[in-house]
Amino acid sequence: MKQPEITIRRFAVDDYDEVKRLNDLVFAPLGIHGYSADRFKDLDDIYTNYYDNNGEFLLVVSNSKLIGMGGLYRYDINTCKLKRMRIHPDYQRSGLGKRILIRLEQFARETNYIRIVLRTSPKLESACLFYEKNGYSRIANPDGDNLSWYEKILEPYQSA
Repeated sequence: MKQPEITIRRFAVDDYDEVKRLNDLVFAPLGIHGYSADRFKDLDDIYTNYYDNNGEFLLVVSNSKLIGMGGLYRYDINTCKLKRMRIHPDYQRSGLGKRILIRLEQFARETNYIRIVLRTSPKLESACLFYEKNGYSRIANPDGDNLSWYEKILEPYQSA
């Protein structure tokens, strides 16, 4: 059987509806329904919240179908925050999350960030394990909410 062609590309304005659908699909099993939740407001204006904030937002597309996404933006002068890492349930554990993460980490290095932080629900055990497996360490929670925070110190960017 031929493997589907996978493309990783930047978000474009025509992608808003598909991004929101994928976000809902990934969170539905957790009982979080409805994109309009305040926690996802950054997805209403990806250009402002990511691109204009010294960040990046990538999509994984297979046969014109959005199957993954992830972004990062400036958190402070030396740090970016990883957000919205999502893989369609049918494609999880296929290496796509790692591919997005590698691309976003490369962007962070090229943009001279030295640290990436992220937060995730401790209920998402597979996500916690994914980040730990990819070099992220638990850190103290600066917000005092019920989420788990992680960081990764980046090696400096080396051009080829």
